[in-house]
Amino acid sequence: MLSRIHVAKREMPCRFVMDQLPRFIFGKLLELGAIARQVSIIGVLRQGAEGCISRAQRPPFTLGCIIGLSALLGAGLPDPLGLGLVVLIVLTLVLGVTALSLGLSFALPGHIELIAVIFVTNLPLLFSSTALVPLSFMPPWLQTVASLNPLSYAIEPIRYIYLHPGDWGFGSVVMQAPFAAVTMGAALAVLVGFCGLSLALIQPLLRRRIA
Repeated sequence: MLSRIHVAKREMPCRFVMDQLPRFIFGKLLELGAIARQVSIIGVLRQGAEGCISRAQRPPFTLGCIIGLSALLGAGLPDPLGLGLVVLIVLTLVLGVTALSLGLSFALPGHIELIAVIFVTNLPLLFSSTALVPLSFMPPWLQTVASLNPLSYAIEPIRYIYLHPGDWGFGSVVMQAPFAAVTMGAALAVLVGFCGLSLALIQPLLRRRIA
C-alpha cells in the first residue's frame, strides 16, 4: 500500500506536466504569433474531420454485429422497414449524444474533466432508463424519471418493433408514461427534438471557441 502511494506521488508531477505542457506551449506560440490562429484552427478541424471519418465506419459495423448476434441468440429480426427505423433511431440518438459530448469537450478545461463528467453521468442515465427494466416494473418516482430520459424514447420503440414485427405503426403506443401514453411517432419526435436541441445548444459555444 505504501509503495503504491509513493509511486502515485512520483507520477503526479509527471501527469501534470504531460497534461499542461502542450497546452502551455501551444498558447505561448499563439501569443507570440509563431502560429497563425487561422492555421491552428484549420489544423484542429482537419484532425477532427479525419477522426470523424475514421470513426464513422464503427457505429454501423457495431450496430450490425449487435443485430446479428441478437438474431442468433433468438431475438429474431424485425421487418425491413422496422430494421431501417431501428438504425435511424440509433443514429439519431448517437448524433444527439455526440453533440453534447462535443459541447462538453469545448466547455470544460481539459480531457480529465470531460472523462469525469462522462463517468458520473453514464451509469445514472443508463439505470434511469428502460434499458434494463420495463417501465411497469419501476416504482412511481422512477417511472417519472425514466419517462424524462431521452434513452427511453430510443429503447421503447426498438423494443416494440422487435416484439411486434410487421405489426407496428406510428400510432402504436410504445410506452405508458405516468403523464401520457407515448406513441411511436411521439417517441421519434422527442428523439429528433433532443438531437436538434443538442446541436443548437453547442452552436454558440463552437462559434466562440473557433472565432
